[in-house]
Amino acid sequence: MAYRSNGQFTVVACRWSCGVAKFYERANKDAKKGQGTFDFTGGRSDLPTAPLSAEFSDLRDLPEDTVKDVEAKAKAYRSLRKQDAFLRARMGCNLYMAAFLLPKTDEVPSGDSERTVPTSQDVWLAVGQGKPTRHGTQHPATGCPRTR
Repeated sequence: MAYRSNGQFTVVACRWSCGVAKFYERANKDAKKGQGTFDFTGGRSDLPTAPLSAEFSDLRDLPEDTVKDVEAKAKAYRSLRKQDAFLRARMGCNLYMAAFLLPKTDEVPSGDSERTVPTSQDVWLAVGQGKPTRHGTQHPATGCPRTR
C-alpha cells in the first residue's frame, strides 16, 4: 500500500486479484453459517476439542516424581495423540494454517470443486466430522491429505 497526502490508502500491489479474494470471502461466509464454536474451556461446543483439552489437562497433572511416573505419563501422552479426536484437531489446525501458507493463484475458481485453498468449512469438516479432505487439501501427486 502507498499512503497519499489526503489520508487515503491505495493498493500498489495485491497478492490476489480482488475476484479471488471475494470468492474465498464469500465461500467462508457461506460455510460459517450455523457452525458451532471452538471451546477449550469445557463449555458449549459442537466439536470434540473441549473433551480433548480436558484430557490433556489431566495428563499435565500426572506426577513426574519417579522414572515409572515419567514412563506412565509418556505412555498416556502417546495414547492421547493416537485418539481420533486428536488426529481430527491436528488436521483442522493444519488446514487452518494451510490457508495462509499455500501458494495462491490469480484465477478465480469456477466453483467449490475448483478451490485450491482450505476454507472454514474444511476446518469444520476435519475437526467436527473427521472428514480430512476437500478440494485443494490433498497433495497433488499422492492424493494423501496434507497434514504436515
